[in-house]
Amino acid sequence: MRPFGPPNSPGRIEGMRPWLAEVTNALIANFAGKYRIDIVDDFAYPLPVTAICRLLGVPREDQPRPAAEAADTLGEGLGPDRVEFGERVGRQFERGAGDVRAQVLDRRRARDE
Repeated sequence: MRPFGPPNSPGRIEGMRPWLAEVTNALIANFAGKYRIDIVDDFAYPLPVTAICRLLGVPREDQPRPAAEAADTLGEGLGPDRVEFGERVGRQFERGAGDVRAQVLDRRRARDE
């Protein structure tokens, strides 16, 4: 957490407040006209992921959705084959982490060039 806030960058998160309000309002505006929403998929997941990606320099169009895939798989975890289930969840999280890691490394290389 330190690279994102005190003591290294004390105003970084505070400076994001207007942008976070904008993202929050846009996510809520997407609820208009819908009879039902999924609060996790439509709000609780995209808000922190969007903020974290912004801190890491990952553009919105490149943001991953591995947690949504893993959550779908977690819902299947009540079946009898828990070993196969655990392996699938692990692969999905690894793939998502690898995607983010690659994007961060690409941005570091571009910055250092």
